[in-house]
Amino acid sequence: LPPEQRRNYKHAIDGLVRVAREEGVSRLFRGASSATSRAVLMTIGQLSFYDQIKVTLITSGYFTDNLACHFSSSLMAGAIATTMTQPLDVIKTRAMNAAPGEFKNLWHIVTYTAKGGPMAFFK
Repeated sequence: LPPEQRRNYKHAIDGLVRVAREEGVSRLFRGASSATSRAVLMTIGQLSFYDQIKVTLITSGYFTDNLACHFSSSLMAGAIATTMTQPLDVIKTRAMNAAPGEFKNLWHIVTYTAKGGPMAFFK
């Protein structure tokens, strides 16, 4: 931000106290719902896809239950989980960086982002 718009917190506790005092306690939780949804999708993406990919690789006949199989499964599961969570990450970041009153609610952020087309959720 330009120097005149920076908040210049002294440390993390100062930031928490000033945000609560100047912008309200609810501002501390802005983006929490989308961050929680993102965490749920990331966990689902990593755990369930890892197991499914590992089983598929082993049954293909090209892999055995070894380091190469685990690495490949992990890499692919991570890529899937990242792709699943990217739209929520964009929405969460917009919510956290929004000026007070810029968006009415989470749905307003979704519709605003959607105006940029489907790929706007993957920026």
